[in-house]
Amino acid sequence: QNRTMMRERRSEQAVSCESTPQTKRTNKNSINLCETDMGVAAREEEASLASSRAHEVLFGVLDPQSSDTVSQEHSSSPTEEKTPIKESALFFLSAVGCTIGWTAVLSNLVYYTDTLGVDSFLFLNLAVYAPLLPVTLAQAIWDAQFDRQFQSLRSFSFRGTVGFSITLICLLLLPWSSYSLVLLSITSIFLGLASAVLHGTLKQMAAFVYPNCGRLPAAVTAGMQASAMFALVVSITSGFGRCADKAGLQLFYYTTAAILVVCWLCFQILLRYSKGVVRSMQRRDSFFRSATSGGLAEPLLLPTGEEASEQASEQELEQQHLAVLENEAADPHQQGMALSLELSTAQLWSKTWPACFAIMITVASSMSVSSWFNRVDSQDPNNTGFPQVLFYTRLLADLLGRPATLYATARPKSIVSLVAVSVLRLGFVPVFFVYTSTSLIPKNDIAAIVGVFAFAFTSGYLATLSYQLAPSLLNDHNREQNSMKQASLINVCFSASVLLGLTASFILKGAIE
Repeated sequence: QNRTMMRERRSEQAVSCESTPQTKRTNKNSINLCETDMGVAAREEEASLASSRAHEVLFGVLDPQSSDTVSQEHSSSPTEEKTPIKESALFFLSAVGCTIGWTAVLSNLVYYTDTLGVDSFLFLNLAVYAPLLPVTLAQAIWDAQFDRQFQSLRSFSFRGTVGFSITLICLLLLPWSSYSLVLLSITSIFLGLASAVLHGTLKQMAAFVYPNCGRLPAAVTAGMQASAMFALVVSITSGFGRCADKAGLQLFYYTTAAILVVCWLCFQILLRYSKGVVRSMQRRDSFFRSATSGGLAEPLLLPTGEEASEQASEQELEQQHLAVLENEAADPHQQGMALSLELSTAQLWSKTWPACFAIMITVASSMSVSSWFNRVDSQDPNNTGFPQVLFYTRLLADLLGRPATLYATARPKSIVSLVAVSVLRLGFVPVFFVYTSTSLIPKNDIAAIVGVFAFAFTSGYLATLSYQLAPSLLNDHNREQNSMKQASLINVCFSASVLLGLTASFILKGAIE
């Protein structure tokens, strides 16, 4: 469209030159002046078009549609694309597969408490979540290097294949490892390992695919919690939630494995057929190559025909624009973006720490409470399934809190307000442990369910909001380059907070005993 408008303007100027009285009187001086104006205008158009194209190639964003003047083109901001509903649904189902394996194990807390002891649930939580921190650390350190070496699309496909395949194998082995706490814990460690790989992979993708839209972080985090609803449906249909026979156990885990295969298929569809994902992967690879070579990168796909001719002219304009940047005084806005660099970890932490702090206190408190559910007594001594009710209440409320960030009008607008709300939320934690560990507060099942629901809803709400507000802590010039690195940093804090919450539960367990 830019090229078409450029040609039209040249034609208009040519016509105007031919139709002036001076040209009709064959005034050579006037003709030369008009031709000079045409040349200046053409160079301005070419520089504007090359600037827009260089911006797209380097930083992976598209300028808005061409405006009527060159000044409007320079002042326009990147297009804020919305994530298509279809791709949001695929991300959601992929995230379900990320956590459905270990969620299926932990959802049987009543069964494993009866067969393996009251401490089994706490140890299973530790086995599931322990691999999360080392895996996220490894991803934060080495993922970008692997993406640069093997290309982003191949790297993300490999991580997804590893994560889903390990989860599938573990689900098929669970019916035979469920009768020993040691074997079950080892299987849960591998489930946690695979889930950690998928967790980091999907969170990173949600950060740089449609980076200006908040739908993907909400879809991914909601899908990770929605796996509990799938586990609940499978538990009800298989009858394993009401009885503890071997046939029901096998049916429960095999059906869960079938759901996992569907989620794996959704992930493959994203990588193969989603235009947004493929374009974002190519955009990242272009940035890697340009950062390595110091110039514009070649495209990943080799075009043919008219596309090749168009891209050849575009590359020529890009080279002219780079020469302008080197030899002339470039536009300050474009020059600032051209000189922006990837932030170091220390610089990124100095900008992102408020969001990390909100994540840590929110997730750590949530984990300390949820790992204690199998020790909560019902007001009815015969209601042995009450802990499972609290388990699903917590996951359902957490799930509802994730998409609520997209529609709530009274949500915190700044990271400072978010941190303040996260701190106030901690007041529920001591009340919960006093309720479950002493007789100071009378037992009331309805009050316990309502309290857990409200606490879990705010957990999902605040955690997702932290991911959504974190990019606003970065400048416009370096947000695109550092979005994935920032997501990895927040994932590390998330993982550390999970272990922090479990550590608090173990300390409390030792103090009570």
